[in-house]
Amino acid sequence: MQGISENRRMMTYLGIGIVIKMVLQYPAIKYFTAVGPLLATAVAMLIVLVLVYHHFSHAYGVQLGLMVNPLNKIISASLVMYVIVRALVALIYVWLNPAGRYLAFFALIPAVGIGALVFVILVLKNGVAEEVLGLRVQGLKRKLHL
Repeated sequence: MQGISENRRMMTYLGIGIVIKMVLQYPAIKYFTAVGPLLATAVAMLIVLVLVYHHFSHAYGVQLGLMVNPLNKIISASLVMYVIVRALVALIYVWLNPAGRYLAFFALIPAVGIGALVFVILVLKNGVAEEVLGLRVQGLKRKLHL
């Protein structure tokens, strides 16, 4: 919302979210112990997202139905990337002891690179890159022979 000069409205929505989180925090901790703060944050942010979407749909005609397909493609690519990176890290940890901070960091470097590469290839192949970023992505697709 800041990109369309609606800073005051966004700060209001974030303030509402913070108040909701503060109200939910202690009961959530009481009933859900360690997961309570996470649940309180998730509920508060969901309410903020609903407020932002409601404003966008009324002020700018944004339709949720048009966002579902690209969002599903991005989530699918993210899940595939996660599985591949998780397997790669597990494989690296067979040879490398992750107990040391530096060794764990060096184990993650190839995982991050491969994860980014997998995600980029998947979003270029499934067409979501063009939907989100526009036609300028076609040059990248040609360079990568996708």
